[in-house]
Amino acid sequence: QPGAGRLLAFTGAINGPTSDLYLYDTQTGEIKQLTSGSSQSVSPIWSPDGQYILNYGVSWSSPSGGAINVADQRDGVWAVRVSDGNLITLPMPKGDTPFFFAWQDNSHYITYDNDYECFSTNLRSVDVITGETKSIMDYSFMWTIAQSPENGALLFSSVAGCASSLGEGTFLLL
Repeated sequence: QPGAGRLLAFTGAINGPTSDLYLYDTQTGEIKQLTSGSSQSVSPIWSPDGQYILNYGVSWSSPSGGAINVADQRDGVWAVRVSDGNLITLPMPKGDTPFFFAWQDNSHYITYDNDYECFSTNLRSVDVITGETKSIMDYSFMWTIAQSPENGALLFSSVAGCASSLGEGTFLLL
């Protein structure tokens, strides 16, 4: 595909007080702004085929105001189609920390909800084009989860006490 391997996605406050998503062409030196708005763009991640870039919009309330730290408000989740700059609004996970877990394929990414009571729940796949979600796992798990690149199996830890917990231990879900 044109441009593959020469485009770099990054976030920065170049054209205003908020961080936006940009593309840098390593061959031409051109910088192209892809998003703008009142929130800070964070965590850009390319789709495996390079057609989309996902990113979160976040903000901070006083007194932290713009500190480089975990945001206390998530403002949205967006995908940008690189070919035409089309911005696609996607469903926002619940919780306070933005997470893109992994790509399932070229047009589906995996995300989950988080909270401090039962850590992480509701692992699901999101279609970048339609925003439709499909449940992968409803069990709660401890913050992070690993996926095998060979067979898609999920390895996660769990604690007792949460309604959706498998109990105390480490689990493999095929």
